[in-house]
Amino acid sequence: MYVITNNFNESAYEAQLFISHPPSLTYISHIAENKRQTCIRTNNTLVVCSIGNPFKKGDVAKIILRFNPEGLEDYESHLKFVVFANSTSEEKKPQGPLELFTNVIRRAEVGLTGAVRPEQVFYGGEVKGEYAMEYRDDIGSRVLHSYQVTNKGPWSVSSLVVSIEWPFQVGNDKPQGKWLLYLDEKPIVESLVNYSSPMASLVLTDSSQLTALKSYQTKLSLDSWECHLPDNEVNPLGLPQRPGLAEPPLEALMTQPSNHTRTKRDTEMNCLLGTAKCIKFNCTLFNLKKDHSATIKIQARLWNSTLVEDYPKVNQVNITSRAKIHLPESLNIRQTNTQDDEAYVVTTAFPDLIDQQEPEAVPIWIIVVAVVAGLLLLILLTLVLWKLGFFKRRRPDPTLSGNLEKSHREDNGDYSS
Repeated sequence: MYVITNNFNESAYEAQLFISHPPSLTYISHIAENKRQTCIRTNNTLVVCSIGNPFKKGDVAKIILRFNPEGLEDYESHLKFVVFANSTSEEKKPQGPLELFTNVIRRAEVGLTGAVRPEQVFYGGEVKGEYAMEYRDDIGSRVLHSYQVTNKGPWSVSSLVVSIEWPFQVGNDKPQGKWLLYLDEKPIVESLVNYSSPMASLVLTDSSQLTALKSYQTKLSLDSWECHLPDNEVNPLGLPQRPGLAEPPLEALMTQPSNHTRTKRDTEMNCLLGTAKCIKFNCTLFNLKKDHSATIKIQARLWNSTLVEDYPKVNQVNITSRAKIHLPESLNIRQTNTQDDEAYVVTTAFPDLIDQQEPEAVPIWIIVVAVVAGLLLLILLTLVLWKLGFFKRRRPDPTLSGNLEKSHREDNGDYSS
């Protein structure tokens, strides 16, 4: 705050400047052109500056006061200051208190990132109907989608909402589709942030501030660090865990490389494309301070039978969830970058049984080349055999005339002897 005080008449003795400020601001220091002019904090709402004794005619006091806004509450969209001066001398034309107002603009860079574990899953085996499922692990592989919300500051964000679209069924033109990513646990929010508010400790007299305080406290009592969705959306079939089955933490699962050659089409399961039916729910976060973060974890199971039955011959199936940050307008928080307010997480599923896939068609050019190469090889082999005289060998005469001639010679020989 920059305050200029002038004296246009006779000298004023013990002249002082008074600055009344909101209790959410804390006085830090001042800068004055005249080193003799000093300011002190008398209580949590008043700063008093001594500007001269005497404060002579024609003198000017220029003082800059600095305040710390860390104590500002979310309901405070503007701040009111009251500035006035007096002295022990009689004023001929006293000036009344001067009221100053300033708008509060908060800046915070809030971003959203997504992660998936495992990055790739495989499906295969027999097709099992919904009523054949006895335990959760009968459904298929576990998957975990995580969304991390980070506040890079400089301002704290007292509350925000992350809206999530979850692809739980395959999209179609019917009220119900086949299961896709089956929620078997309620989504959770993990954070080390302290979301208690110092607002309740303030003594407020303004009626509008008291109303805002009551509304704020009511909100804190009703909401918490959690995701809000109907209970019937989580494990709707009521499947229990298999007794004695100890599954490793999803965070520890690593990506398994695929040994299959992928040459066919990809299938997209996406809420925005309408190829998946989605559950929409919100996760509420409070008091996200600078450099703090919170992670939303959504655990589900890939419905193996749906993919085995309907997508056995595709390259891969990409199943996408989506999350977006919403900052309440009443907080008056401004961001310079909103590109990272939205994030996507994709589970990639591959067919696991090669015998479910049709053999690849042999291109016609390979057949033509093979036939031509075979003919050339046959011609070459024939020429080699011809050069070697294979086709000129003498063979015995198998005819009757040859046998008679041989027999006649034998008879003549016997007679001569």
